Amino acid sequence: MSDIWKPCNRVLCVLAALVVSASMLPNASAQFVQQGGKLVGTGALGSADQGYSVALSGDANTAIIGGPDDNGNAGAAWVFTRSGGVWIQQGGKLVGTGAVGNAHQGNSVALSGDGNTAIIGGPDDNANAGAAWVFTRSGGVWTQQGNKLVGTGAVGGAQQGVSVALSGDGNTAILGGNGDNSAVGAAWVYTRSNGVWTQQGNKLVGSGALVGFQGESVALSGDGNTAILGGMSASASVGAAWVFTRSGGVWAQQGGKLVGTGAVGDASQGYAVALSGDGNTAIVGAWNDSDNAGAAWVYTRSGGVWTQQGGKLAGTGAVGNAQQGWSVALSSDGNTAVLGGYGDNQNAGAAWVFMNGQTTPAKPAITGIVNDAGFTAGGAISTGSWVAIFGAGLAPAGDSRKWNEATEIVNGKLPTNLDGTSVTVNGKPAAVEYVQPSQVNIQPPDDTAVGPVQVVVNTASGATDSFTVNYATFAPGLFPASAPYIVAQHADNSYVTAAAPAKPGEVIVLWGTGFGPANPAVPAGQVFSGANRLANVVTVMIGGQPAPVDFAGVVGAGLVQINVHVPSSIGNGDAGVVASVGDASTQTTANMIPIHN
Repeated sequence: MSDIWKPCNRVLCVLAALVVSASMLPNASAQFVQQGGKLVGTGALGSADQGYSVALSGDANTAIIGGPDDNGNAGAAWVFTRSGGVWIQQGGKLVGTGAVGNAHQGNSVALSGDGNTAIIGGPDDNANAGAAWVFTRSGGVWTQQGNKLVGTGAVGGAQQGVSVALSGDGNTAILGGNGDNSAVGAAWVYTRSNGVWTQQGNKLVGSGALVGFQGESVALSGDGNTAILGGMSASASVGAAWVFTRSGGVWAQQGGKLVGTGAVGDASQGYAVALSGDGNTAIVGAWNDSDNAGAAWVYTRSGGVWTQQGGKLAGTGAVGNAQQGWSVALSSDGNTAVLGGYGDNQNAGAAWVFMNGQTTPAKPAITGIVNDAGFTAGGAISTGSWVAIFGAGLAPAGDSRKWNEATEIVNGKLPTNLDGTSVTVNGKPAAVEYVQPSQVNIQPPDDTAVGPVQVVVNTASGATDSFTVNYATFAPGLFPASAPYIVAQHADNSYVTAAAPAKPGEVIVLWGTGFGPANPAVPAGQVFSGANRLANVVTVMIGGQPAPVDFAGVVGAGLVQINVHVPSSIGNGDAGVVASVGDASTQTTANMIPIHN
C-alpha cells in the first residue's frame, strides 16, 4: 500500500471542512422555542437559587448557571452543554477553593466565546471582601485555574465579584466591587498569560461620583479593550456608567460618566450594562426609573466620544412596576437590545426587544480569530493554515458563499476578495475562501513575521478595527466532524463513524491544517495538488498510545493529510486523538474517533 492516499480533490476536501462552522449557524428568521426541559444542576444542597446568574458561549452550545445560595450560601455554578439539541450537565457543580465563609459563589458568572473559560463571582467571600474564581475546560473536564482573584487596593468590604465579565478569548477578566471605599465602588481587571492570571493596573474608579456603587455591573468588549462599569447610586441614585479603554496594557477613563437624559426620579442608571462586540455601542439599564417602571439608555462611540442614541427605551404593554432595565443585553453588532423586567405583572416578569432603526450600517467588527480546524479561541494562527475570523458585518447581509473555482481562481492564484470582502494581515492581503456577515475564512500570507499580528477585514461598508492575534510557526488543528469526532477516513476513502469505526492496527487518514511549512515549501494563496511532506516531524497519540505515522504532508492549499496506524493494542470505544508538531498540539476537545475490533 502506498503511504500517500488521494481520496478526493484537495481543494474540494478543504472547502467541505472549512464551511462546517458556517452551515451550523442558526437561521436568523427562526422563531424561538423552548429547547428541552428546564436545566437544574445535580448535587445542589438546600435552596441553591440556580439561575440567579446565567451566561452562554459564543456558539451557544455551553451554558453556565449560578446558584449563590447553594450549601448554606457557599454558592456554586453548573455547566451544561448541548449536543444534537439535547442539554446535559457537564461534570459536577463548580465550587472554587480557598473561599472564606459563605462567599455566595455564582452571584455572577461569565463564559469566554468558545465556552472553555468560566469565571464565577462570590462577592461575600472573606467578610464581603469578595473574590472570583476561574475554571477552564479541557477534554470535557472543568478545573480551577489558579487561586481565587482578589484585586489589590480595595478599601473595606468591596464585594469584588458582585459582577464579572470575560473577553471573547477569555484572556481578560473584569470584577466589579460595588462596596469598595464606602460604596464608591470600583472594578479590577485581570489578564491571563500561559494560564496565569495577573491584575492589570490599579482598580478602575470613574470620576464624578461620591457614592456610586460603581461595579454593580460590568461588561467587556469582544477584544477586552473596552470596559464599562455601572453605578446605580451616582448623583443621588440617578445612577451612571463609566467607560474605560485599554491601550498598551494601560486603562484610562474615556470621557465623562454616562447619564441618560429624560430620567424620572432616582432611576438607578447603571444597575445593568452591556457592550456590543466591538465596544462601540453600550446599553445602560435603570430599573427604578419613573417609580419602578424602568428604562434603558443606548450610547454609541465615534472617534472616542460617547453620545446618547435617541431617547430612553421603555417597552410598551408593561403591567404595573415592571422594573425594565433590571437586566440588559446587546447583540454583537449592537443593533438588537433586550431589557429584562422581573417586576412586570406582579413579578411574573417579562422582557422587551428593541431593534436599531437607523439605516446606516454598523461598523464591521472582529470578535475572534481561530484556527479553522481546531477552533481554539485565544490560540495562534500559523503558516499555511486556514483561519476563521468571526464578527459582525464582515460581508453583505444575506451573503454566504465560498469561492467559485471556475471563475475566481485565476492562474492558480486564490482570490483575495469575495463580494467586496478582503482581509489583510499586517497590511498584506490574505486569500479569502468563504464569506458571510459573521464569518470569513482566510489563508494568511507566507511573509508574516512570528509574533503578534494585526488583522483587518475590509468590506463595502468600511473596515474593522485591527484585531491582534499571535502568528506562530505551528498552530495545528484537526478538522471536526459531528461532535465529538474528527474527520477520519478508511483506506477505501469511506469515513470513520460510529457505524463504521476504525480497527486496531488499521491505517487511517486524518485531515488538518496549521502544521507548519512543507518541504519543498507550498506557497500560501495558490492552488496545490501535490503531496509535499511537512518539514517538521508530526507525532500522533490515539487513546493515549503512540500511533506510528506513515505520512504527514501538505496535499492541497492549506490542507494537511496524516496517514496513521491505529495502535494494535487499543481497546474498543471512543479514543482521543492528539497530533503534535514542534511545540504545539491539536485541540483536546471534539477530537475523538470510534474504535471497535
